[in-house]
Amino acid sequence: MARALIERLAAWCWETLRRIPAGSRHTLIANLVQQACAAALLFSIPNLLSKEAFAETVFVGVLMLAVGLADLGLSSVYGRVVPRLLAAGDADGIRQWDAMVVGFGSAGAMLFGAAITSIYFSRYDDPLHAAMIFPVPLLTFWASFHASRASVRGNFSDYRRFIVMRATAGLIAIPATWWLGVSGWFLTQLIAAIIVTARIGPHLRKPWGRLDGHLFRAHIREALLLALAGVAVLQLLSFARVYASIDYPEDTLAVYGVAGAAYQALAALVLSLFMPVTIDLMSRFAGAPSAPFERATVILRHTALLTTAGAMVAAEIAPYVLNAAFPSYTFDRRLVFALVIGIAFFPFFICWGNCLIGVRRTGTYLGVIATSIGLAALLAAQVDRAIPLLGAAVGQGLTLALYPALLLLPILALCPNARGPLRGGIRLYALVLALVAAHAWIRWI
Repeated sequence: MARALIERLAAWCWETLRRIPAGSRHTLIANLVQQACAAALLFSIPNLLSKEAFAETVFVGVLMLAVGLADLGLSSVYGRVVPRLLAAGDADGIRQWDAMVVGFGSAGAMLFGAAITSIYFSRYDDPLHAAMIFPVPLLTFWASFHASRASVRGNFSDYRRFIVMRATAGLIAIPATWWLGVSGWFLTQLIAAIIVTARIGPHLRKPWGRLDGHLFRAHIREALLLALAGVAVLQLLSFARVYASIDYPEDTLAVYGVAGAAYQALAALVLSLFMPVTIDLMSRFAGAPSAPFERATVILRHTALLTTAGAMVAAEIAPYVLNAAFPSYTFDRRLVFALVIGIAFFPFFICWGNCLIGVRRTGTYLGVIATSIGLAALLAAQVDRAIPLLGAAVGQGLTLALYPALLLLPILALCPNARGPLRGGIRLYALVLALVAAHAWIRWI
């Protein structure tokens, strides 16, 4: 009976997978493989290194968060402009964009490599590890640009193969770290990046060409705003690890690194599930003025309470899983709870953040994110006075809970036609706030 049940379940999964559009199916498979590889690294690397050595890898990961600024945001504009050029058959325009993004991005990535290497060396004084870090931002940029070129051209099978190859190449860090310790981890970051670059090498020769200064000047302002907004969002969602890397001792940074990696895995899963609805939401801005806001409320009705329930369950289970999986670490349950529960608010700031971008208020959106990061730092400092070393997690959790409200204020002020359609979403937000607050009060306070 059990065998028959398994066979029926497998058949249902296969049939469901076949019904998914080809592009989405390739993206889904790539994301599942990527998450599986990330889980394997999460449950192995911290157990193979001392806390101090693992904290070193966490610090490098925090530095790498800023690499998204390497091309000054031109790749973000590229993803919007090139599909239109493809539809129009403008091959010359596409070549100009390819050359501009890869040229400026490569130069910027080398500068970031030098900056990251200098910051790392000033803290850890290890020239060998610093030398291994230096080329990684450039190689990572080339890989990311190749993925962007494949996706905007609709070549999702190549995109899937590339993402799967990049994820599996990173697994060589496990035996290398077991054999060589933290030096093995640094070495495999470089080797994995070289393997990926070698795989896409023939494709990298195509984009190079003469840079168009007029094209650059026409789009640089929009590109910088999008780049700053993208990096700022990453800093906000990773605030606890960033703050811990600046202000906390190495063993505490290691704890935040493991807990933060678990939170990031859950967050990445939720964000990937929202990618199709984000595209759908943004397409509504071409129609009636109230259409995108109505669509945002419909999306929230279908996802908000389900995401909240999942976040609450994960926040309860995660401390037990982490303490069992990493016996040499001690995870404060309040720390893990504060990190994971923030996922409950993802649907709100994904929908409302895209609404703010859709009405072409990227500067306002960036201002809201900057304000949120400042609020998180203030809350973290205040909490640390009462409960040392817990402020980073609590600051991130509280700020993610308040972030949707900060997004709502400019939307309601700038878009009078949004007030009616968003009313249902606002009521859902108030309900989720109440549920999370009650959960935290009963569980911890």
